Amino acid sequence: MNLVHSKTITCVLPKGTADTAIFKLKQEKGIVSAMVSHAREAMGMREERDILTVAVPKDKADDIFNFLYELCEINRPGKGLLFMATKVQAVPFQLPDLPDEPS
Repeated sequence: MNLVHSKTITCVLPKGTADTAIFKLKQEKGIVSAMVSHAREAMGMREERDILTVAVPKDKADDIFNFLYELCEINRPGKGLLFMATKVQAVPFQLPDLPDEPS
C-alpha cells in the first residue's frame, strides 16, 4: 500500500470498540495502518475513549471514511466522532502475520 500521499482518518469511539474496527478494517478493506490510543475528559466527556487513527491512500479515503461511519454507528448519539485530514507523508511498514501463540 502506497501511503506517501495519504489521508488520516481519526475516530473518537466508546472505550473498547476500536479493536473491532481495526479487525474489520483489515479483514474487509485490507487496511493495516491503524493505531489505537486512549483519552479521557475530551470534548466535555469524562469517560475514557478509544482514539482510532488510520492512514489510508488518498484514493481510498472516502470509502474507508464511509465504512467506519457505518461500522461505528457514528450517526447514533454517544457513538463518537469521525474526521479526516490530509496527511503530508507516511512510510509503509507492515509486520508479518504470525501464528497465534499457544496459551
